[in-house]
Amino acid sequence: MQPETLSQPLLAWFHENKRILPFRTESTPYRVWVSEIMLQQTRVSAVLDYFERFMKELPTVQALAECPPDRLMKLWEGLGYYSRARNLQKAAQIIVAEYGGQLPADYKALLHCPALANIPPGQLRPSRSACPSPRWTAMCCACSAACFGTKATFCAPTQKSALQHKLPTFSRPTRPALITKR
Repeated sequence: MQPETLSQPLLAWFHENKRILPFRTESTPYRVWVSEIMLQQTRVSAVLDYFERFMKELPTVQALAECPPDRLMKLWEGLGYYSRARNLQKAAQIIVAEYGGQLPADYKALLHCPALANIPPGQLRPSRSACPSPRWTAMCCACSAACFGTKATFCAPTQKSALQHKLPTFSRPTRPALITKR
């Protein structure tokens, strides 16, 4: 399968059907990062009110880093998986201490921050990066497996690795944020 066979129809469909979401309309690396953590194992519709409330109270990495833990847990209440919020704050504290409150531009630096390591850098740095780093979710794995004619239906490490080696040819380095954002 040629990349254009898959990517062009998908991009056209996305352009016509994309949802208007607050982390897309005002897309900063911080807002995208927080949304990605909130959206892990959670429906978009369930996250929207939490996201708006969170951004109103903690609009910057600095505000998140300095937020009292009990207040952070109250803001997160109802989303579950509270370790996500704790890791988000740990990463924010590292970013403030080591990078002046700006998400690091270096991919390797991202890997050392809790709650950042599994998010593709092209998602967090859409205006500064042409890094082809597609989201890798179970759905991505299943769709890729179908496109490549394999029997992978979940992301077992060996299947994921094999499919990931094929996937970069399907991403468009000049538009990673379009491909990776929800």
